[in-house]
Amino acid sequence: MAGVRTSVTHVTNEQVDQLAERVTGPALRPGDEGYPGEAEGFNLAFRHRPALIVGAANASDVQQAVRFAGDHGLPVAVVATGHGPAVVADGAVMITAWRMTDMMVDPVRQVARVEAGVRWRRAVDRAATVGLAPLCGSSPTVGVVGYTLGGGLSVTMGRAHGWASDQVRSLDVVTADGELRHVSAESDPDLLWALRGGKSNFGVVTAMEFGLFPVTRLYAGGLFYSGEHTAAVLRAYQELTTRAPDELTSSVALLRMPERPAVPEFMRGRLIVNLRFSYLGSEAEGAELVAPLRAAAPVIHCPRLEARKATASAMSRGSPKRPSGTLPASAARGAPIASAMVCMTSVPPGVSTGPGVTTLTRIPAGASAFARPLLYVASAALAAA
Repeated sequence: MAGVRTSVTHVTNEQVDQLAERVTGPALRPGDEGYPGEAEGFNLAFRHRPALIVGAANASDVQQAVRFAGDHGLPVAVVATGHGPAVVADGAVMITAWRMTDMMVDPVRQVARVEAGVRWRRAVDRAATVGLAPLCGSSPTVGVVGYTLGGGLSVTMGRAHGWASDQVRSLDVVTADGELRHVSAESDPDLLWALRGGKSNFGVVTAMEFGLFPVTRLYAGGLFYSGEHTAAVLRAYQELTTRAPDELTSSVALLRMPERPAVPEFMRGRLIVNLRFSYLGSEAEGAELVAPLRAAAPVIHCPRLEARKATASAMSRGSPKRPSGTLPASAARGAPIASAMVCMTSVPPGVSTGPGVTTLTRIPAGASAFARPLLYVASAALAAA
């Protein structure tokens, strides 16, 4: 149920006051204290001006907000962390979900259940304590639910285990009629199918249960080259992908960096080719797979890190609360799964990703498009904030 640009429908103060009495979280109108910050997501490319914001603290709050929107003919917008692109939510009822942070991990069933506001850092940390790992993305500050509803291509285990959305076991969803439904393959297979990868317009997901994998360590990191060697590096990378085992997930990024003190010196003011890789196997096997990439051109940066405790927070480098883009800037040799995720997401303050990310996916014969991505290429121009 995505927000849409529309003319503002008048809602009286009395009507909002009545709603506020029925919800646990805040109900905010333009001009209220806290409204600007609540309306602002991580991605500042979109400036939202909703008619009303409901800061949902639980599923009941979401139900009340959806019913209120229906009663007054208003569209609904949902924001958890606000990282992804969205339709501007002018005149909508915006539901913010960041207060909904309950989470549990079942090590026997190898599943996790998260509410709509849980971010990957916490999910990875919790799963790692029992020797499990999720199909997380590249940033520990992105919301688990929003990432997964969009498909979710894991930078660490994507080829081995497919898309994150395929691991969804069940969802708690508030549909357009304001009802809270538990959606699973048994209760509502069609709605589950639509939600897993459909991203929005089918309901407001308040909680999600998904599968985890018994992975505690991996061989992962990145190699950095000067842009003048792009052709040679891409040829070597192409050769690697033709013979890469499913246990190897990899990607390549072309980064043009600004002359900013916050940018690592070796990257300032130049085009950089960054190869990222993650191997679910031994260090010796991983090193053998990566050897042709090291030989393809001079590697200008490849830091070595010691293995650390398998928690995302142990490797955190102060990821900012507001937009600064994603900059893979370090490598972990034989590092734990959670550590490697954050190593590949080091973000210097003051740098932001420009528009236009291109993704290319090659699918082996006989595999479904949402099952086994072979090659993920992301190219983004970085500019000063």
